[in-house]
Amino acid sequence: MSIRLAIAIGFAVGLSLSGAAAAATPSFDCTRKLNDAEKIICGDDTLAALDRKLGDVFKRAAQSLPRDKTIAYFVAEQRDWVRNRDDCPTTRNPAACLSSVYRTRIAELQDRFRMVPSRGPFRFACDGNPPQELVVTWFETDPPSGILESARGQTTMFETMSGSGARYIGDDVAFWEHQGT
Repeated sequence: MSIRLAIAIGFAVGLSLSGAAAAATPSFDCTRKLNDAEKIICGDDTLAALDRKLGDVFKRAAQSLPRDKTIAYFVAEQRDWVRNRDDCPTTRNPAACLSSVYRTRIAELQDRFRMVPSRGPFRFACDGNPPQELVVTWFETDPPSGILESARGQTTMFETMSGSGARYIGDDVAFWEHQGT
């Protein structure tokens, strides 16, 4: 084997190994003092990749905000999310909890800031006193999500298991759609 070929192969192997290491690196420094959630993330390639993805999605979302009080609220909301993430090590399955909180936060930001393809908006009239119109837009996130808008405001919902139709759960709302109703 020629020296040039050996160097080229060594360089290619080095690049592939460094690429694998980079893919497993979260958005924070794993060499600093870490809390329990961060230790789990640093030791798990999938969670590290989710952390990096959330960092990228958060940055894109923050860049689209106006430079006023909205950004302060957005940053405070993220701090609350970090506190919830840091509670995962106290659960029965910390890695599953971390995966879930990362995936739902990524999906929430992607739909709120329209970063992924969507379907809709669709309008639904709900019987009641008074009747209420709901507007729903579905987003191709993981997990699947939607934004429900009503006279009371808007909320992000996530798909859950359903015997038939599509069922979505959000803060103080459950939305179940079956064959267009």
